[in-house]
Amino acid sequence: MGGQNVPPDNGKAMNCAVITKVRAMYGKRLTDADFLRLSACKTVEECAVFLKSHPAYERAFADADLRGIRRSRIEMLLKREYCLEFDRLIKGLSEKDSELTRKFIGTYELDFIMWALRNAGSDFPEKASYALLYEPLIRKYSKTDFDMLINAQDLRQISASLDDSYKTTVEKAANGGKADYLTVENEMWKAYYLELSQYIKKHCKKDDVQTLFGSSIDIHNIMRIFRLRGYFDYTVDEIIPFIIRPSYRLKDSVISELCSSGGIKEFMSVLKNTPYRQLAAESGTELETLSAKFLRDKAGKVLHFSESAPAVIYAYMIHKSYETDKIKIIIESIRYNLNREMIDSYVGTKAKANQSYRSGGEV
Repeated sequence: MGGQNVPPDNGKAMNCAVITKVRAMYGKRLTDADFLRLSACKTVEECAVFLKSHPAYERAFADADLRGIRRSRIEMLLKREYCLEFDRLIKGLSEKDSELTRKFIGTYELDFIMWALRNAGSDFPEKASYALLYEPLIRKYSKTDFDMLINAQDLRQISASLDDSYKTTVEKAANGGKADYLTVENEMWKAYYLELSQYIKKHCKKDDVQTLFGSSIDIHNIMRIFRLRGYFDYTVDEIIPFIIRPSYRLKDSVISELCSSGGIKEFMSVLKNTPYRQLAAESGTELETLSAKFLRDKAGKVLHFSESAPAVIYAYMIHKSYETDKIKIIIESIRYNLNREMIDSYVGTKAKANQSYRSGGEV
């Protein structure tokens, strides 16, 4: 796997091979026409049959029984394939790039920890499926005690199963032996992004991964501030604990201005004076769409032109996450028997936003 010792030239060749493989996988992505065909399905089972027939997902559904398949099962298969793709790619990296890329899987670990926290002490039929989903990468890349965490009955046992950094975060966020879920989740993600930011700054300052990762942090902060300020009327002091640090191209003074903005017009006026001025919009919905497009365009550019294997893998993860989220939304719409025109309208709108992304257009 990626941790093996290899001569420098051989390591470069290995990374080039990985980049070629990622681009080939990206080439199998769902097209606008594919999304429209998916939205035309009449049942969840039909959706699964369509996905199984598509080159991008035939492996994910290869051994699945599609008769009467439920949406939750499809989501599980999509997420499992997402993680297995990551695992297959990281095996081909040189030691240096493998060290960085393995850190991206931290999002997978945090998902599992938060799932275990929500379901501590429960014993429901789906638990075994979740265990199969998370187990391979947790055992391979994490210091978390998988067996202890999957069987945890309370916060104390969850904390005992974690690595020191996460254990401290959970214990600090606990209140009287009970977890404030929102606080724990927020602090865990902040700890993860801080550690990864510090690593990238130290080891990959001129790598494309810094630009893509840093932009992701800034977009995350912009959207989080907008939602907390615009939808919940949080004050500056209430918003600041939710900000991911360090930011990339957003100055602290600008973050403070965004947090204290008096409405959507003022928020967008401040945003226009930042490197993300193209996100300034008339509504929150438009801001969401433009922000997602911004990251997809960044990822598309990296996928087409970057020579950094970690950056290309990270960009592919952004693409795959977007694609699977869109699939899940369409399937959920079909599950609730929404009007076909409504679904097609959604797909068509998103398809337009995809054009620059797929062409690797400039941001």
